[in-house]
Amino acid sequence: MIHQLQDTRCIIGHKRFSQAGVVFEMHSHPGGAELLAPRYQKEEIPGLFLATMTREMITYPERWVFAFLPGSGPEMVTFMKWVKDNWIEARPPRIALIGFDVSIAWEASEFGAEWAPKFGIEWTGCEIVPLVGCIDTSTEWLRLANKKPGWVFAYASMQVLVVIMKDAKRLEIQERGIKLCSHAAGIDEILVRAVGVDASEGWFASRPHPSPVETDVPGVSLARDIIKKYRGLEEASSHYMGACAICSTIFEAIRLAIEKVGYQNLNGRAVRDAMVTIKDFIPFGQISPPVTITEERPYVVRDNKYYQIRDGKIWPYTDWIPYAYHYAELTKGR
Repeated sequence: MIHQLQDTRCIIGHKRFSQAGVVFEMHSHPGGAELLAPRYQKEEIPGLFLATMTREMITYPERWVFAFLPGSGPEMVTFMKWVKDNWIEARPPRIALIGFDVSIAWEASEFGAEWAPKFGIEWTGCEIVPLVGCIDTSTEWLRLANKKPGWVFAYASMQVLVVIMKDAKRLEIQERGIKLCSHAAGIDEILVRAVGVDASEGWFASRPHPSPVETDVPGVSLARDIIKKYRGLEEASSHYMGACAICSTIFEAIRLAIEKVGYQNLNGRAVRDAMVTIKDFIPFGQISPPVTITEERPYVVRDNKYYQIRDGKIWPYTDWIPYAYHYAELTKGR
């Protein structure tokens, strides 16, 4: 079962799911997964957030909340390391962040400020825009641009990212010599269509799943066949493919649980325990690298690629890059 509700309304949805006897829940909003983490632990029902892990989702001594990605902090650290590793100018790279008012964006900013000096990077600050009712980000963009960063990492999604990208085009941010990159749950083909080819041109994207242009990945054609069969669409977006990796991993955990305790004894505890034994699992159509989940690393992916938008399509820019940092040390000794 999946939650598409936010914060306190998730409690109502969870109660209904719990009464129905679910053995796994998924969330589309980080606030809900964070809010319900203690309940999942108490009621022994595992949950999974469809995007990035946060520190508030980590339960002790066992993990009851999982995620697709290692976390916005690790993602920010990995991005900065990638920039530094490929930097050729004499001066140090300068990086800033623009994001929406959600815990994952704040966490990315905190990690950016903390880790930038360790990589020899100048952190030029962050700007946070509203999650609801965001219609203009000119002030935030101009404040960032005046600090002359070399890169701005955008930690926003959906309609907020549309506004951010359109304003960046209108204000000619890239023409100022500033490169732009969105986080893993940011840009996909649906958002490119909403923003327009001109406004999305040149943007980079951090992501753990393929683009429809990567026809050599079996899961790309499989996802296209599924979305055509069930929704009548001709093309599956990148985020749709990411969901395929998530769901196939959850199904593998349920399969392992049934194999161990039997269908009649299947419950949340059995699925949770099976989840942290998944090792070198090949997800749907090889759509991401092999999946290994443990108590210390309770997320589906451990690797990341960078893509760039050119002529309205999202093209791979790098090969797989391991995440440079994990939350593992936060769980030690707890």
